[in-house]
Amino acid sequence: MKNNLSISSMKKLNFHSHCIKEFQNKYTIIKSGIRDLDKFIGGFKSGEINFIQGYKKIVLNIPYQICAKTYKTHHKNVIYIDGGMSFNPYIIAKYARKMEFDQREALNHIYISRAFTIFQLTALLQYKLEQKIIECSPKILIIGKFLDLYLDSDISSSEADILMKNNLRKIKDITKKYELVTILSDFDTRTTLRKKVNRILYENIDQIVKIKKIGQVISFNFEKKNSRNSFSIIEKGQSRLNDFEMAM
Repeated sequence: MKNNLSISSMKKLNFHSHCIKEFQNKYTIIKSGIRDLDKFIGGFKSGEINFIQGYKKIVLNIPYQICAKTYKTHHKNVIYIDGGMSFNPYIIAKYARKMEFDQREALNHIYISRAFTIFQLTALLQYKLEQKIIECSPKILIIGKFLDLYLDSDISSSEADILMKNNLRKIKDITKKYELVTILSDFDTRTTLRKKVNRILYENIDQIVKIKKIGQVISFNFEKKNSRNSFSIIEKGQSRLNDFEMAM
């Protein structure tokens, strides 16, 4: 097991600071940074799991924006589990500078861990995550490139489906118990998933946001419980999407 796998040894990026010891069960809404998206869905709510999938330029950056904004707005910690070797602290530092506060303050409140296999991710989620939540009282839980490890060709689809189902149930329990805003992301370009994978996602995730780009049109599709909605934006010039990281 690799050293950076263990959440028990997980540490904040670059700097040391004091963890908040008491949980705040206050209802919280975290904005994505895209004005039209936030206006349409009202932000991401505490106690809910959100799955964001699609257009890489946006899906990759929303979690980074949230990391920076969470500290500026709520002065809370973030746990970030990197499931696809995509985490980039320099982008978070960039957003902190644009929000006009010390980039160290944002990085100082992020706990980062990486899982290189589906079994390492399962160990993190099932046995170590909750203890870390108790220790540092985060407001946000982010799991980057969530689907990657479950769709690995080295593992059978039946075993992957079982692990995904169990892990999502654990994430759901922890999200509700500690009133977290949980964001799962995946910017793979595949357009279809196994039917069972889709069913597992829909059974355990509160809100799914799919973002697609065709030409200059970027579409947002939302699926929540028994409702579906969508809207599109034309991307050109200094559009709201080009500078979405500045939408407060």
